[in-house]
Amino acid sequence: DFINSGTPGGVPLSFDCTMREYAWEYGKQLQPRHGNFVELFDALQLSACNHTRPSESLRKPPRYDDKDDDVASSNCTFYVSSTSGSDSNDGRSPLTAFASIERGVQATRSARNGNVVATTTECVLNLMQGTYHQKESITLDAADSYLRVQNYAGEYAVISGGVALQFVDAWKAYSLQASPFEHDIRIKMRRPRCSSTHCRGGSRMPRNGYHRREYRKQWMWCKTRVIGQA
Repeated sequence: DFINSGTPGGVPLSFDCTMREYAWEYGKQLQPRHGNFVELFDALQLSACNHTRPSESLRKPPRYDDKDDDVASSNCTFYVSSTSGSDSNDGRSPLTAFASIERGVQATRSARNGNVVATTTECVLNLMQGTYHQKESITLDAADSYLRVQNYAGEYAVISGGVALQFVDAWKAYSLQASPFEHDIRIKMRRPRCSSTHCRGGSRMPRNGYHRREYRKQWMWCKTRVIGQA
């Protein structure tokens, strides 16, 4: 069954499923790099239309033609590698790549400020395969115009805002025993009691439209027990 399908009432299921299938096929044509586009399949909930869910596949990173690199100046082309690079390198080749994107951006700015290339010359920053963890945002302004940041030679480069966790030992199960647990919680609750005046004399209707009653503020402790499965 659909979950919040958004389909207006009265629309036949057969028509609804047919339109969803057309949308999926059209999406694959628009963005062929997504392959079977399983994300769009799930978003359209085609499983509810008795369609078999396609297997997920790793998307292939784009590979740019050599003619695109010809536009950029060789004096303003740099390489970055999160796995083998070093910010003390010159960044001019994959073997002497920088380690951080910040250092690569700085190198392109230095090339323009030092009049090595014109300010309108396109610069290229090639990110080699790996994950680039960014502790802070990289700010680009007008001085960074004509800068192209791309993955290198069809390699899989990921820019992540997460933090890389370092573990001394490998992951291992701590305990596989499923046991019930109990925990007592004391909750402070207010117990309302109607005053004798309004209980006997009835209630009044104030401006806000609610019946008015006076309560004595008495507190009591309630004890509840939480039972779950670890």
